[in-house]
Amino acid sequence: RSFAAAIAACACLDKDFIKGVSIADNDLVVALLRRLRLLADIDDCIRQACDCSFLFFHRELLPIFVKELYQSAEKTDVGRLQLALSAFSDPERMLLRCTPHLELDSGIMDDAYVKAYKTYLIDEVLQEEAIEPICREVENTLRLAVHTKNFNPMMSLNPKSDNTKKVRPFLDMPPLRILD
Repeated sequence: RSFAAAIAACACLDKDFIKGVSIADNDLVVALLRRLRLLADIDDCIRQACDCSFLFFHRELLPIFVKELYQSAEKTDVGRLQLALSAFSDPERMLLRCTPHLELDSGIMDDAYVKAYKTYLIDEVLQEEAIEPICREVENTLRLAVHTKNFNPMMSLNPKSDNTKKVRPFLDMPPLRILD
C-alpha cells in the first residue's frame, strides 16, 4: 500500500500533468510516507532492537546474575529475575531457525538443542544459584523455629520476621516462564 501511495505521488509530480503537485506538497507526502513506513515496520524494529539471542554465546553471565539477585534479595530485584530469564530465552528462536536440517523422519523438528538449553537454564543455573539456596534458607529457618519452640515455648519466631525477609520475595513471586 505504501508503494502504491509512493507511485501515485510520483505520478502526480510528473511534468506532463496539467495541474501537478507543488514541491511543498511533494515534501509533505514524502514525509508522511516515511512516517507511514516507520509505523508499518515498528514491530520489526522493536523486535530487532530487543533481540537478546547473542546471550546464548555469553551463558556464563546468567549464573553470576542470578546469584547476585539472590544475594541482594530486594523486592524490586525479584522481578528482574524474570526479565533476565526472558532475555536468556531469546536464543530459542535462533536455535530452531539454525537447525532446520535436524528433522525427524515424520517431518517434525527435532528440538534437542532447545531442550539442552532449557535443561541448562533450569537444572544448572536456577537450581544451583536460586532454588537450592532458597530451600536451604527455609530449612534453616524452620529448624531454628522448631528448636526455639522446644527450648523456650514463650519465644517463638515469626516467619515474617527479619530472618526470612531475604527469601520472602522469592516465595511470593509468580511462576517463572522459561523458553515459552
